[in-house]
Amino acid sequence: AERPDIPVIMITAYGDAETRRKAIEHGAMGLLTKPIDFTILAERMDQLTQRSQGAPYQVLVVEDNTLLASHYAAVLEHAGMKVVALADPSRILDVLDDFSPELILLDLYMPQCNGIEVARVIRQDSKFIDLPIVFLSTESGRQFQLAALQTGADDFLHKPISDKDLVTAVRQRSERFRSLRELIR
Repeated sequence: AERPDIPVIMITAYGDAETRRKAIEHGAMGLLTKPIDFTILAERMDQLTQRSQGAPYQVLVVEDNTLLASHYAAVLEHAGMKVVALADPSRILDVLDDFSPELILLDLYMPQCNGIEVARVIRQDSKFIDLPIVFLSTESGRQFQLAALQTGADDFLHKPISDKDLVTAVRQRSERFRSLRELIR
């Protein structure tokens, strides 16, 4: 039977890089140094347990292949996320305003326009400057991937991607986005 993920925070007198590396190696998701600041401990515990208690992550999938978009949406919804799939990238700004996603999965190659153009349109609006954009593509050329990332995208996932890897990638980036937004507030 698979063991549930139990968040572990290590408390130590040492905060050096080697101690932190060892903590990660042993499964720690956080490391606090003594003396303990209990406010920071409480905030870190909230962050680590938010996954099961917080609102579902909101993900926008922009993919012209409706079969693939439906598959991604089903996988992410099964993982507890709220998903909107968009086949027509010309509606991107309307959907962003209506849905308020915490992450965009964006196909790189679409017939109407490519993902790079869509990412540039998104980044022109200051409301979405920090919204994570993750490209999905079969493109394997590293130079092209780097050029795509220069549009302000945050990551590049290679198709085909396993369901497990998709969920992990989306969850990690959404969690980071949500945490950063909370810190800013």
